[in-house]
Amino acid sequence: MWKKVLLALPLLFSLLSCEGLTTTGTNDPVSNHCWGISKKNAYSYKFFFELDCPLEKKCTVVFNFLGGGVGDTLDGRCFNGYELKLENAGASRTVFQNRNYLMSLSENNHVQFSLVDEDNNEKKYDIDLSGIVNSYTVRGDTVDVNVMKECKISVFTKPHKTEIFGNTISNSLYSFSILDSREQWLGYKCSWEQVGPLKKDDLEVYAELHW
Repeated sequence: MWKKVLLALPLLFSLLSCEGLTTTGTNDPVSNHCWGISKKNAYSYKFFFELDCPLEKKCTVVFNFLGGGVGDTLDGRCFNGYELKLENAGASRTVFQNRNYLMSLSENNHVQFSLVDEDNNEKKYDIDLSGIVNSYTVRGDTVDVNVMKECKISVFTKPHKTEIFGNTISNSLYSFSILDSREQWLGYKCSWEQVGPLKKDDLEVYAELHW
């Protein structure tokens, strides 16, 4: 009898594990019975920013992040992400990885924020986005765009979209005619590695710049 019970235990534990029983069959930490959320700062982060910058108006900023290197003992299959405090522009709120949050730019177009964990360990960031926000000037019927290294722009001109990579331009400047433009905005995307105070984080920024 005991042998049968012992043989059945592994199967029972498997059914009770994260993969063996969920309420929805997804890995969503809200719907999954196995929460597995770390409340400690990760070793490194990947940050995502989406900017929409209408002409002569303040840019709106959407923030998203992913943590790399589990911040505590939740290193098994039950791990579903991070829950931290985000402090930005004098406000504090709880955030979860892989979700979108509105943030504020400073007057000089920096994103300044902190990620604080349950032990009050803080990681502070000051990311300069002014080179993107102020990357273009309009000169009559011409738009001049400064394309930074590790960045590219998408210009929607006739007859097709043109992509320009900053690494391939000798003086970083690309110009195009407004008369050839199909859209009154351009896309600006950057991918930077080893950013942040400890040079352990990666950053992706996408912006729509209107003129």
